[in-house]
Amino acid sequence: MRKARVFILIDWFSPAFRAGGPIQSIANLIRSYPSDQVEFRVFTSCKDHDGSELDSVPWDCWHRFASNTEVWYASKATLRIRTIQTMVRTWKPDTVFLNGLFSIPFNLLPALFLKHPHMVLAARGMLHPGALSLKSRKKQLYLRCWKWLGLHRKLAYHAAAPDEVVFIQQQFGTATRIFLAPNYPRVLPYMPASRLGQEPLRIVSIALVSPMKNHLLVLEQLENVTVPIMWTIYGPIKDATYWDTCLAKIARLPAHIQVVYGGELTPDAVPEALINAHVFVLPSKSENFGHAIFEALSAGKPVLTSTGTPWNNLQMMHAGYNVDVECHPSEIGTYLEEVFYWSAEQWHRSCTAARQHALEAISFDELEHAYSSFFFPHGN
Repeated sequence: MRKARVFILIDWFSPAFRAGGPIQSIANLIRSYPSDQVEFRVFTSCKDHDGSELDSVPWDCWHRFASNTEVWYASKATLRIRTIQTMVRTWKPDTVFLNGLFSIPFNLLPALFLKHPHMVLAARGMLHPGALSLKSRKKQLYLRCWKWLGLHRKLAYHAAAPDEVVFIQQQFGTATRIFLAPNYPRVLPYMPASRLGQEPLRIVSIALVSPMKNHLLVLEQLENVTVPIMWTIYGPIKDATYWDTCLAKIARLPAHIQVVYGGELTPDAVPEALINAHVFVLPSKSENFGHAIFEALSAGKPVLTSTGTPWNNLQMMHAGYNVDVECHPSEIGTYLEEVFYWSAEQWHRSCTAARQHALEAISFDELEHAYSSFFFPHGN
């Protein structure tokens, strides 16, 4: 059987990490999909999300990332549509896989100028109403241009969850060709933290620091919490003005609420950051998949998140809690106070349920079948 060839376009890629989920999605896909069935080539930039240059990898040449994967880290000299056109024409991939929607060099220009019969674009959560509500005027203008150019008819789309299928259809029509395939996750070791008497409840967040992730909302709710809490926030500061507002709120919190910024984390450092945490907190306005949420669940951490992620019904599973952040934000504080007073039996049940929920949510055999449907457009 001939290996499928998949040419991936993405703005940032490992060892870059500050762009969050999309990088993790592609890295996990490459590491998890059977290497004897597909060859990947990844075209990306030579920088991280903050503009810092990637010094640990060579630029403007093919670099071996995995046994079945080569990566081209493009400098300004090669970050051009002509370079991409030449690579696609020479390598003859079965699938061109675009990631994201609002990037000119990695989404718009390839969709406009590449002549390839099978191009798939991963929406990566960018069409979720919560995501579209940020910088909405610019995004709506961009989408109008996208449709005016007819690009929505030229491409197929990848949705990571059933609700994303709906969001894509709302923008581009019900006739849009859509492949539904959840993102490949990373399963962490089971490492529940013990609860000892009246010690502070240790909560942790790992995410970009931006309005989308709702750090400020959590801080506002912590003002009214009466139990001791220590919250460690990890992640790149994407919005400095937003973080300044958060810092001002942190300075006014009562003494029994401690909030610490732990800095940025590479993927390899995530397990260490989670190991002593009691609860993972990330009430995002929206998440396409939520790699950090899945990893926390797999590690046995009850998760407090919003209803805008694929990880709903957590309270029914005893694996955490979903908050309607628009209508009932006070439930953030209510849940944390309840967890603080849990018995040892309640605590053990929730940690075990979190792990079980993560493992039952993902079938790697089903993932392989789902991705094969668009990696092998003519069958394998």
